[in-house]
Amino acid sequence: MSAFVVFNLALLFFHGVHPRGIFAYLFAVLPAIAVIATLVSGGMYLSEESDEFQRHLFVQSILWGVGGIMVLTSVWGWLQLYMHIGQFFTIWTFPFFLVFQSATWQVLRWRHR
Repeated sequence: MSAFVVFNLALLFFHGVHPRGIFAYLFAVLPAIAVIATLVSGGMYLSEESDEFQRHLFVQSILWGVGGIMVLTSVWGWLQLYMHIGQFFTIWTFPFFLVFQSATWQVLRWRHR
């Protein structure tokens, strides 16, 4: 996740530069590489975790994270439609998913101590 933050900060730094051509694509893809790496590491954790209960808790937290982001974006969309609030920037979808998933994982681990 630190790579995700660094790449996004770099994009903010270079925002005024307005890169063109291949550099624009490169800057756009860099944060996605960090997202992919995070997802791959989560998948590797699931495949290597020998304790089925811990694996079950992790999968549950992923499902709660997906549910949380679905509720957030749905409510935001309806508020956008009826209350004319600002748009939800989709770049925040993955960080919010991670917040929901991480919080749920900690709650589940604490609950089943």
